[in-house]
Amino acid sequence: MRSGKCITVATILALALPACTNTGSVSVTRLGRTGLDSGESIAIVLAQHQTCESDRKCSKPDSHASAERSASSCLANGIYPVIFDLRHVHAAQFRQVARMDTGDRDPGMPVSRVLALFEDPGMVARFAALGLRYVIVLTSSTAIGPGKFKWEGGNVSGMGGEWTRSSSMTAEILDMKARRQAGSLSVSSSGKAGFRVPFFTFIPLPLVIPYSSPTESESCHALGRSVGEFLLDSRQETDALRR
Repeated sequence: MRSGKCITVATILALALPACTNTGSVSVTRLGRTGLDSGESIAIVLAQHQTCESDRKCSKPDSHASAERSASSCLANGIYPVIFDLRHVHAAQFRQVARMDTGDRDPGMPVSRVLALFEDPGMVARFAALGLRYVIVLTSSTAIGPGKFKWEGGNVSGMGGEWTRSSSMTAEILDMKARRQAGSLSVSSSGKAGFRVPFFTFIPLPLVIPYSSPTESESCHALGRSVGEFLLDSRQETDALRR
C-alpha cells in the first residue's frame, strides 16, 4: 500500500503550489531476533548520503557531521511514537566512545566498521556502559531529475520550471549483544520540485515562488516508524516482509 501526503504552499494572490510526496511501503528483511529491554539504548549513524543531479553527477554533503545529525534526528523522531521511552545515544557521543570522532573528515560509518568494533572486548565494555544494544547504520540518497518548462492558466496564471525528486533510505540494524546484523529496512519517496513566476492578466509579477516535496523527511519518518516496530518484534525466524 502506498501513501500520499501533500503540502500546499500558500502565496499572495491565493496562488497555491502543490508539493506532493508519495512514499512506498517499507521493505523489511529480518536476519535474527530483536527486542529492546528496559535501559537499553540505540545509536544512529550515517554511512553515506549523496545527491545526484540529472546529469548523473553525484555529490556528498559539505559537512558529514551535520548530515549525520540531521538524518539521525529525523529517524529518531519517527521511532519515538512507537517507542516513546526510547534511549538514544547521539552519533557524536557514539563516535567519541568509539574513538572515531574525526568530524567532517570522516567518510562515514559503514556496517563493516561498526561490526569490527563489536569484536573488541574493550570497546564492547565502553558501549555497554551507555546501555547500547543496537547501532542503526543509515544510507540515503536523493535523485533530482531533468527540469521542464511549465505553464498553468487560470485567474492567476504562472510559468516556471519543474523536475522530479526522489529519495531512498536504508537502515541496517546491528545488534551489539548478538554481535551481528539483525536486519535491514528500506523505503523510497518521490515527488516534484520547482518554481513559479505568477502572472496577473498576462503581466509577470516580480516574485519567484519555489516549492519542493519533502522526500527525505517523509522517507526517514516512515522508516523510523518501521524501525521502532522491528526493534520491539521478538520473532527469531529469518524472513523478508513487505510493510
